[in-house]
Amino acid sequence: MKRLKKLIAFVVSFALVFGAMAVGFAATTPFTDVKDDAPYASAVARLVALDITKGVGDGKFGVDQPVTRAQMVTFVNRMLGYEGLAEMAKAEKSVFKDVPQNHWAVGHINLAYQMGIAKGVGDGKFDPNGRLTYAQALAFVLRALGYQDLSWPYGVLAKAQDIGLTAGINLAYNQVMLRGDLALVLDRALQTPMVKYVDGKETQGDKLISKVANVTKYLVVATPDVDSNVAAGKVQVKGIKEVKDGVITFADATTINAGNIDFNKYLGKVVEVYTVKSTGEPVFVDVTATPEKSFTAKRFEVVNTVVYNDNKKVVEIPSPTEVTVIYNGGKTTLDQVLAKAKVEDGASVTILAPDNKTYNYMIVNDSFKYQNVRVTADVKAGDKFINANSSLRIAGDPVKTVIVKGSVDKVTDIKANDIIYYGTTVDGSKVTILVVRDKVEGKVTTVIDDGAKVVINDKTYTVKGYAENKTPAVGDEGVFVLDKDGNIVYAILKVSAAAENYAIALAAEAYGPLTGGKVELLTAEGKKILDAKYDAAVAAETYARNKDLVTYTVKDNKVDSVKRVEYTFLVLTM
Repeated sequence: MKRLKKLIAFVVSFALVFGAMAVGFAATTPFTDVKDDAPYASAVARLVALDITKGVGDGKFGVDQPVTRAQMVTFVNRMLGYEGLAEMAKAEKSVFKDVPQNHWAVGHINLAYQMGIAKGVGDGKFDPNGRLTYAQALAFVLRALGYQDLSWPYGVLAKAQDIGLTAGINLAYNQVMLRGDLALVLDRALQTPMVKYVDGKETQGDKLISKVANVTKYLVVATPDVDSNVAAGKVQVKGIKEVKDGVITFADATTINAGNIDFNKYLGKVVEVYTVKSTGEPVFVDVTATPEKSFTAKRFEVVNTVVYNDNKKVVEIPSPTEVTVIYNGGKTTLDQVLAKAKVEDGASVTILAPDNKTYNYMIVNDSFKYQNVRVTADVKAGDKFINANSSLRIAGDPVKTVIVKGSVDKVTDIKANDIIYYGTTVDGSKVTILVVRDKVEGKVTTVIDDGAKVVINDKTYTVKGYAENKTPAVGDEGVFVLDKDGNIVYAILKVSAAAENYAIALAAEAYGPLTGGKVELLTAEGKKILDAKYDAAVAAETYARNKDLVTYTVKDNKVDSVKRVEYTFLVLTM
């Protein structure tokens, strides 16, 4: 069996799926060797805040250092809130013969043994300085969570995988555990429910973090990002006054410290906020069940107290004056949205019932009043509008905040020929711009439904817009610019010199009525050509202007068609 264990490289490999704790807590730590963007940074920050780890000294956490067995039982005892008990256990005789009475962790090791968390390595020894393996670390954590009688090592590995402790960690079961990876495991264990056994069956209880943190249930009402009346570093909440028959009654609104939690993602939801016992700072937020209706807006409307989307009833609400709405990142009420703005098609809408009964909180994101806008000039520092004379304001009253997302990060990164979506809060103080730079280059091989769709590079695209004064045609080649949904919104077509000839159009009869389909052309060689064929219905608009640059085709030694070159301005000096 020992030989088999050495030969087996059992690699536990899972998709990188971080839990709510890893995502919702800021990554700033006091350690010089933990970068804010490290995968374990948020985990380390929370462990420090809860006094579960203090680092290895010299301002470092020791992310690449191996974990010893003595360190591991210390971490586990602190996660269980047993630091005081471990201090008392120092007075007890050391359980293991290789752990001296004066060993720094003797109290933690004695306690872990008494609590059934540590079993030793045999022959009355604990091996306190032995390097901890991946499977051993998981076994310690699972015992702390209450799991019993797991087979070694695969029963341990399987249970750890099932409850989400191993996500994103790629280690062989007998590989040495480093402190950076261990921080991830410990952090996920904190958000995992503990278990107990009733009649031999597992029963879930409170989350492990409840052992070291206070927990209070709140409705999250507003943050500084959506309501300027909320002070920086605070979050507006309502406490729970009563829960009767599943319906929650809330207390009056108040503010609490936000700590390093991003409460924007919890707006309108009832949550459990876990705070450090000594400071009251939030370190973890857990969402309780809050009924919600989520959909993409399409012909959104409110009739009396009923919300309809795509002509279908979604939900009943109170009076629009009683419905709080976070509209494009600004707090308002539904009656204001209906009177001064609009829930545009394509917006994401979530309607919540925080009290489990009444749908009176709504979040509307990406409600873009202006969609598929083609930028005609690069945006420069100091510009107040997109496209100079448009109504798309980006600076000056009432704009206070501009959020740019999509293909670029800031306003001055927006360039000519970008496609943008533009929306504001109801009061216009916050602007949201989505920038799209998706495109496809190729040739139209098939036209469907009179140009409603085209096939380019064997893929079908819906056409929302095309080159000016032109409908899609087989053979059109160039760059086709796409919107956020992958539809063509405009095309920059190539001009084929081989297929077309250039000339100057000279209007016949000196701008008089052009009858008989005649227009005079002056070729590049100075040759004049009469009787050019063209569409008489548009002749006056398209070809009758003197000195237009045109292309023409020849068939059977005669001019067959004439077309003005788009976007060309030519000045002749005679």
